[in-house]
Order: sequence, then structure tokens, then C-alpha cells
Amino acid sequence: MLKISVNKNFFLEKKYILEVLLEEFLCFYDYEIEVSKDNDYVFLNTQNNKKITFIDSFFTNIKDDYLKLKYLPKEPMFFTYLSKEYTFPYGEPKITLETNNLKCYFDIFASSYFFLSRWEEYVIKEKDHHQRFIDDNSWIVQNNLHYRPLVNEYASLLCVLLNKIGISPKQIGEFTPIITHDVDLIARYDSLKKVIKAIVGDLILRKSIKSFFKTVKDVIYILANKMNDNYDTFDYLMDLSESIDVKSHFYFIPGKKNEYDVRYSYNEKKAIEIYEKIRKRGHIIGLHPSYNSFLDREQVLKEKKRLESKVATKIVEGRQHYLRINLPNSWQIWDDVGLKEDSSIGFNKCFGFRTGSCYKYSVFDFINREKLELKENPLLAMEVASEHFNKRPIKMLEDLKIILNEVKKYNGNFTLLWHNSSFMKREHNETYEKIIELLKYQYTK
Repeated sequence: MLKISVNKNFFLEKKYILEVLLEEFLCFYDYEIEVSKDNDYVFLNTQNNKKITFIDSFFTNIKDDYLKLKYLPKEPMFFTYLSKEYTFPYGEPKITLETNNLKCYFDIFASSYFFLSRWEEYVIKEKDHHQRFIDDNSWIVQNNLHYRPLVNEYASLLCVLLNKIGISPKQIGEFTPIITHDVDLIARYDSLKKVIKAIVGDLILRKSIKSFFKTVKDVIYILANKMNDNYDTFDYLMDLSESIDVKSHFYFIPGKKNEYDVRYSYNEKKAIEIYEKIRKRGHIIGLHPSYNSFLDREQVLKEKKRLESKVATKIVEGRQHYLRINLPNSWQIWDDVGLKEDSSIGFNKCFGFRTGSCYKYSVFDFINREKLELKENPLLAMEVASEHFNKRPIKMLEDLKIILNEVKKYNGNFTLLWHNSSFMKREHNETYEKIIELLKYQYTK
């Protein structure tokens, strides 16, 4: 039995991060948490009386509210332990050993809580034009650490230290590709207005005669039923996912065309045909709440019910449109309406680990100070977030490989977003197919 003693100061936050790291990252449940007068985290193996003292360098110094700019981490700290380099925002780079007592001065728990809770995004008020947290304001991006799943690294170190006092968590898990598709549009040329807009774009904006003739050719072939609409890539995507024995997750906007930033009606014939096709093939349908829903509980609930009424199944997962999310409010809304899994926490301008994690984990409402039922499945890569998407697909693949190799180390989830409408160039198909091949190699390795 592992007995963990913590101070009552910010007990709910400490209890949350201990539960997440031990149970969800290390699959370890044989422990109990008690309140003590000691300022630090004390882990005691009750069978041999060996213990680890983790110095609380963050919460113990806060007397009122930590949700302030002054409590954000400064420069990262580095230290090497057993030939592995660790980087962290809170604590000191030191581990010492005394008789039956390890002391870790690196604050694993406050550092992990910082990344997983995303309280940084609440404290930094500056937003982009979509009212989203700005990638470049993130501590992990500013320090060029977003290519590392830091919380997974911390959990691995915690496991190593627990082993030294005779506690053996089972680091079990399986590398899992999670392939998702946000369905912002279902057709490119389903109206005369769209055709004219495309042609004007080819001639005036892109100044490309080649694109003009391609558009005309595509429209003729679509009208003659010789090809699918350019955005009707659903069979193609499902075929590729099935080739590596995984299911695609399709997230639909349950809006109507007269509503803001909605480009198809959730109940139109074409949309219903697509839902049925996906359902019959055993792939997954999820929610992609509309642009203005991210702070509107009633809107999210209405759209969830709309989609459920057409797909004849309960909707439990999805992602906010444009990755528009306001924390912790958006998480609380999703939890309130009965959604079980969100995948909105990813970068808008780059690939990487915005939460420092490649595992799904329970989220924490840091305003109401409660652990929610909702799980976050961090988004690691979105095709349009890459500056190389249109110009240098080979470089884009290289960046993906870095992320993929890190996920593989920890048997985590490689969560990818590729829009069904992002296949307007032959290079896009080729790049996506190479990603699937890469995943197939890693998945079966």
C-alpha cells in the first residue's frame, strides 16, 4: 500500500493531479491520500517504510489565488537523472537520497497540473481574432518544448522513483492512432453560386488558368456523375483508415445554412446519406459545435440533440469548430451536456503537445475546483496548422514523425485532424497516404 500525505492547502488541486498521474498515466490504484501538516508530498510504502518526499515548490508559497500572471513559470529548469534529461517549470533540479528516503526537488505535481489544467490560458487574457489562446503565448512554445510530451516524461520519472521504494506501477498502454476529420463542408460545387465563386477565385485571386480549367472539368464530371464532389472524400478516408485497422472519427456541425458560419444543413439529404454511410461502415460520428457555441451551453446541447436525432446514436465526443475553446468554461459545458470526450486542445499554428500529454485524461475545472467526468484527448497535429501544408509536404511529414516518435515512446495516442475538404491538390492526397503508411508501420511494429 502506498500512503500519500499532502498539506490541506490547495488539497483539491493536489488530489486531482495525483489521481490523474497515478491512475490514468501509471494505471496504479493501490494508494490512499491523507491530509497532513507537512508542506510537501510524502509517499510512504507502508510495507517497508521507505518513502519519497516531493518538495512542494509551488502551492506551498501561495496564500490566496494562484490564477495570476505572477505565478506563471519563468525560465525552464533542466536536470539529468539516470541519463535522462528532464525539463520543468517549477521546482529545483535536484534529487537526493538519504536512508530510506528519497527527496525530489523537482515539482512533478505542480508542473503536471500547469500543463494538464491549462490554467495558463485563463490567466493570459490576450486572444487571437477568433478569441482563441495564442500559441506563441504558451510557455511550452516560447521555450521550444512543444515537441515533447512533458507530462508523460514526468509520469515516467515518477514511476522510476516509486520503483526505488518498492512500488511498481504497471506502465501499460498501446500506441493508438486516432484519426479525426472535422466536417466543415460536405460539398464544394453543390450550387451555382459556389461554382461562380470558385471560377472567380481561379481567375482573379489565384490568377491561374490551370486552376480555372480544373474547376470547369471537375464541375462537368460531378454533374455527369463521373466523380464525387471534391469534398466528398468520406469513402476514401474510411478506406485508408480501414487499411490500418482503425476507425475514422467524423465530427459534424449540426447547424442550418442560415446560421452563422454554417455551410450545410445537418438535416439535408446529402448530410443524412453521409451519416448513414459512416454508420454502416462502423466508423464514428461526433459533434463539431458551431462557431459561436463555445461559451453557450444551450447551443451545444441543441446541436448535440440535432445530430443525435439524425444519426440514431448517442453522441459522446467531438471538437469545437475552429478549435475555439475558453477554459475552463467550455470543458464545463461539455461535461454538463453529457459529452464524454473533447479533442479541441491542440495548436492552431504548429504541431505538438499543447497539454504536454499524449494520453487522454480527466479534466479539472480550476474555477469551481472540481474534477469533471469529461476526458481531454489532446490534438497533436492538424494539417492546416503546418506552415508546410501547401508548399513543403515533405517537411510537414518530418515534423509529424517527431511527434509520432514521441507518442510511440509512451504508448500514447497519436491524434490527427485532417479535414475531409483538404484534398484540393494531388500533393495533399499523396501526403495523407504517406501519413497512413507511416502510422501502419508504427501501429503494427
